[in-house]
Amino acid sequence: MKISISQRIVIVCERIINSFHLRSLLKPLYYFFYKDKKNKQLQRLMQNNGLKILSDFHECLTSHNIPYTLAFGTLLGAIREHGFIKHDYDIDTFMWIDDYNSSVHDYLVDAGFILLHSFTIEEGKYGFEQTYEKEGVRIDIFFIYPPVENLPYCCDFLPMEFSSPKACMNVHGFVQARRLEMPFVKERRIEKFEGLDLYVPANSEELLTFRYGNDYMIPNPNWGIQSYNKNIVVWKNKKGIYTEYYK
Repeated sequence: MKISISQRIVIVCERIINSFHLRSLLKPLYYFFYKDKKNKQLQRLMQNNGLKILSDFHECLTSHNIPYTLAFGTLLGAIREHGFIKHDYDIDTFMWIDDYNSSVHDYLVDAGFILLHSFTIEEGKYGFEQTYEKEGVRIDIFFIYPPVENLPYCCDFLPMEFSSPKACMNVHGFVQARRLEMPFVKERRIEKFEGLDLYVPANSEELLTFRYGNDYMIPNPNWGIQSYNKNIVVWKNKKGIYTEYYK
């Protein structure tokens, strides 16, 4: 099969993107030929399969009495759009860390989900995030922890100046950990989501204001994961560890 020039560039970038000396040169090519293409592919899979997979996730956890809620972009879609945000390419969920045990993973695997990767801080003592996949649709679980200072928090993890967590791990041995301190509550309510009855935090509007600002009901095409928010704390004395389980 004939390989196009763009496909050849992707292959070369994937092989050497982890090189410390070449990352600055290759990063624009990586994002143009690979990252953007990958995100568009994930968006198509979300449009085709997302609602079914979210329903499967909901049924799996609720049938085993495991509490969860929608989170971040998926929660924003539930409140603002009553469904997925058009440009979303994954599903975000919350789970309190004290509701998690290894059986949760087993239940999801039995339901056809594959664990792709995780982020942890000190083996999950201070931070934990998992990403599962089913039929090409990815679901992130952000685990909520009791307050370190004033508010409960979950963590997210950034690969600093690198194009991927794997590249960052190869050079530094860790990724940047951040605490997203928000007024999380355990109480939940049901919200209609494209015909499904799904769980959202009881104070969803307050959480969305914390994360996206008072105008969260107005779409903002310029918003990104690194957009400034005073409730995000870079955890300088903690190291995020990225672990890949399935390629």
